[in-house]
Amino acid sequence: MFAQPPEVNSTPDALPEGHAAPDMAATSVDIGMQLDRVLVAFLTKKANSVQELQKLDELYKEAGSLTNTFVETTARRLFQQSDVLTDFNFQSSLLAGGSSFFAAVIRRMGELTDKEPELAEMAKLPVLIRLVEHHRRGRNENQMRAFAERVTNELRERVAENDTLALGQQGKVAYELSMHAFNEGDYEQAIAIAEESIALCERAGDLYGVLQARGNVAGSFRYTWAKSLGAGDPKYATLINEGRPVLEEDLQTTQAQIAEDTPDRKNFDRVESNNAMHLMKIAGLQGDLALARQMMAVLRANPIYLSTTTIAKDGATAVKGDVFTEILAKLEQAEAEKSGQAS
Repeated sequence: MFAQPPEVNSTPDALPEGHAAPDMAATSVDIGMQLDRVLVAFLTKKANSVQELQKLDELYKEAGSLTNTFVETTARRLFQQSDVLTDFNFQSSLLAGGSSFFAAVIRRMGELTDKEPELAEMAKLPVLIRLVEHHRRGRNENQMRAFAERVTNELRERVAENDTLALGQQGKVAYELSMHAFNEGDYEQAIAIAEESIALCERAGDLYGVLQARGNVAGSFRYTWAKSLGAGDPKYATLINEGRPVLEEDLQTTQAQIAEDTPDRKNFDRVESNNAMHLMKIAGLQGDLALARQMMAVLRANPIYLSTTTIAKDGATAVKGDVFTEILAKLEQAEAEKSGQAS
């Protein structure tokens, strides 16, 4: 499944203190040449495309204020020279989140279609898939469904043939449609579509896709549905209780993947963070202090969670308060009050 990039390019315009500014002219030439090497590697199969992608990403991270320029120019270039976007190895790399640079490029290509709708007609499969997500996040249902239909039509034969790449790509589309149903408050439909995504990703052998969709089904889809019904509803406890063991088992699976420290580790860091958050919410609903403490320990060691919550404070760093620290604080307060009453 496509790794989920942040919606806003957070690359700073200036390098952090202590780093020398790059030679912009030299960096510009280096990135341009490396981009050409990547495209040639995929199209001719005469070089190691994975290694070339890694080199490109390293240059991208070092580019400072040039990053947005290269993302923009590459996005426009790929609308005109789109051969690489039809390459299955390139598509597979995108599906696995293999390049932060191309993740930003594909995201930008999706954004450009808002300002220049004619570009959408030129979009190839990876961009079409991104446009499903783009319009889902923008709450543009008609556009989302139109692009989802284009993707499904293009993939239909290969999905029927059990092509693993096509199955994973179709699983990504189903994932986005399930998120749309969830955002619309149709929890039953969200779960049903997410189950389709899980089945497709299982056929594709895409563990990340399976865990990501199953985390939603066992976590936010179920407990949000339960909260909407209210604690007095007969389904309330069942919805919450069904999800917890699935999340706990998947968390163990995810942590085993993280321990292997493979190139796609960041994807599993994301799943670990999401599942721990889901379990924190369940701990709050069930009044389970032990579970909340366990999950907060997981979150405070998770780089994805820390990247969004760590703040500078008095020359050091601290984790700012959020809904999860509040859940833990409330449970600890309730436990302290209970202990005080008992004594």
